[in-house]
Amino acid sequence: VGAAFNDSRVELIWFVTSEAERAAIKAGSSTTDHTATIQAAMAFVGAGELHFGQAGWIWNLTAQLTMVSGATYSGAAKIKAKTGAGFLHMFYGSGLSRTTVSGLELDGNTDASGCTGHGVYFTGGTDNKVIGCYIHDCLLAGYRGEAQTDPLVAWNRIIDCGRVGPSDNHGIMVGSNSAAAFTGGLLFGNVVVNAYRKGLAVYAFSTGVVSGLRIEANRVNECGLGGIYLAGDIALANAQRITIHGNQCWDNYVNYELATVSYVTCSDNTSWFTDVMVAD
Repeated sequence: VGAAFNDSRVELIWFVTSEAERAAIKAGSSTTDHTATIQAAMAFVGAGELHFGQAGWIWNLTAQLTMVSGATYSGAAKIKAKTGAGFLHMFYGSGLSRTTVSGLELDGNTDASGCTGHGVYFTGGTDNKVIGCYIHDCLLAGYRGEAQTDPLVAWNRIIDCGRVGPSDNHGIMVGSNSAAAFTGGLLFGNVVVNAYRKGLAVYAFSTGVVSGLRIEANRVNECGLGGIYLAGDIALANAQRITIHGNQCWDNYVNYELATVSYVTCSDNTSWFTDVMVAD
C-alpha cells in the first residue's frame, strides 16, 4: 500500500480507519481532532501531494501543521482550528523550497480562540506557493512570508484576518527578516477584505532588503489602517525596485501608502472611497 501511495496523489481520507469518522468528515460534521492524523500523513507523503478532499469536508486542528519541502497540500476541504485550541499558525514552514498550499479553506476560528497566529506562514526558502485558498478568521495575517525568494501568492481570498493581534495584524504580510532579504515574488489576484490593520503589507525590516516584488491585480477593501502598504525602515529605503500594478483598493482607511522606499513603479491602480475614485 505504501508503495502505491507514493506513486500517485495521496488521499488523506485513507489515513482515517473508522468508517463512521470518514462519513462525518465528508458530511462536514466531524468534531474529532485530526492533527496527529494529518501530520503523520504529511510525514509519510514527504515531497509528494497530499489531497484533503472535496468542498464540504472538514478536518479539525489543535496544533500547527509543519510542512515539508517539495510537497503539495491540495483539495477544497475545510481545515478548522478547534475551539479553545489556542495554537500558532495553521500551516508553517521554515527554509522550505517548492512547497505548495492549494485550494484549501483554512478557518482560524479566532473568535473561539482557535488559531492565535497565521493561516500560512513561510520563513526562508525558495519558490513556495499559496494558490486559490480561502483563508479567514486568523488572529494574525492570513498569509505571512518572510525572507522568501520568488514566492507566488495568487488567487486567494483572505477575509477577516489580522484580528486585533499585537502585531502582524494584516491580511497578507511579506517582508525581510533582519538582514535576510525578500527577493522577487508575485502577489497576484488576491482578494483581501476586513483586515484589522493593512490589507496587504510589505515591510523591509532592519537592514534586510525587499526587492523585485510585483504586487498586481489584487482587490483590497474595508481594511482598518490601509489597503496596500509598502515601507522600509526609516532612512534605509531598503524596500526597492517594486512594481504595484492594476490593483483595486476601496474604503480602506488609506488605500495606498508608500514610506521610505525607492525605485517603485505604480501604474493602472484604482482607489476610491464610496463615490470618489482616482486612477493613477
